[in-house]
Amino acid sequence: GTARSSRMSGFHKASVPERISKLSSSGFLTEEAVAALSGPGLQLPEAASMIENVITTFKLPMGVSLNMTINGKDYVVPMVVEEPSVVAAVSNVARMTRPEGFRTSSTDPVMIGQLHVHKDSGLAEAKAKLEASFDELVDLANSWQPRLVKRGGGIRGMEAKLLTYDEPGEAVEETMCVYFFVDCRDAMGANLINTTAEKLAPEVERIT
Repeated sequence: GTARSSRMSGFHKASVPERISKLSSSGFLTEEAVAALSGPGLQLPEAASMIENVITTFKLPMGVSLNMTINGKDYVVPMVVEEPSVVAAVSNVARMTRPEGFRTSSTDPVMIGQLHVHKDSGLAEAKAKLEASFDELVDLANSWQPRLVKRGGGIRGMEAKLLTYDEPGEAVEETMCVYFFVDCRDAMGANLINTTAEKLAPEVERIT
């Protein structure tokens, strides 16, 4: 089919329903999205079930930046701002980049968690034991997150490093830092990293 275009002449002069209709007819909105945009938005009962101590909802205007070509494909970009001219400025700059547009790339969504092992002696031996158990620990950690693994994420590996803290006036301290690498997919990953660290800690302690 014909590639959709984010160039929409006169969009800023149209009414809100006309804008939604233009976005829909141009292939940027599904029927479900149109219904959601035309509906009442987040209601208080739903908001109260999402977070704690809810007293009301808070609304801001949402517009769309037009003219975006990203990696060879056209998009409209939703923007929630309260300051005038920002959406218009972004759309204007995007227009000036056409037809080439913007090129983007990203790394895999891998977050790093850390555990520290403190021992009076034998850290090198503990490191060797731990490294020999990395495959076992990775499999175990992935078993705790089956839905993440199903989505293509999970623990990607582990690494251990011996560190020496030698600050002036302080006793020299030897420690081992254990890193684990988690592909979080679309999640931000903080809770996932913390939960994994809490569950891995006794396993690392057992091995070392």
